[in-house]
Amino acid sequence: GDAGDGGLPPGTLLGLDPKPTPVILAIGETLQLQLVARFDTGAEADVAARATWTSDAPTIATVVGGAVSAIAVGQTFVEGSWGGAAARVPVEVRADRPVRLEVSPAVLTVGVGGSAPLKAFAVFADGRSTEVTNSATWQSSDGAIAAVDAAGVVTGVAAGSAVAAASFGGL
Repeated sequence: GDAGDGGLPPGTLLGLDPKPTPVILAIGETLQLQLVARFDTGAEADVAARATWTSDAPTIATVVGGAVSAIAVGQTFVEGSWGGAAARVPVEVRADRPVRLEVSPAVLTVGVGGSAPLKAFAVFADGRSTEVTNSATWQSSDGAIAAVDAAGVVTGVAAGSAVAAASFGGL
């Protein structure tokens, strides 16, 4: 590789996974995307800073080095390309911030070893809501009882009760 590729794992590039996706921002906000390169060796590396980024509609959202900045209300896509692969991320810019986050279902029962998905919705002042399950940050109040992954899937570890919480955009 070139001098600019120092520290990247060896192997063949399988694909690029952008995180988070989709991106929902209020006007004036900026969010740094990750662009995770997956290699056939099982290794992964964030190449957001090395990738070439473009926005389909720079009047709505610009992207520099993976940092998406919201300019005007609307919807567009940003694309990051690196190593011959590319990934597109939908971007929605809103005039307002979500006022609360709702997790559905509110109560989830899973058996030990069983798993079930949760969904997260950002709710706006006027009652509109948008699913943000994959963009939210998930955590379990007690990992010894229930584990929750980045996609909101809860897995039962032991008998008992735990709370899986999602956070998104400061909520």
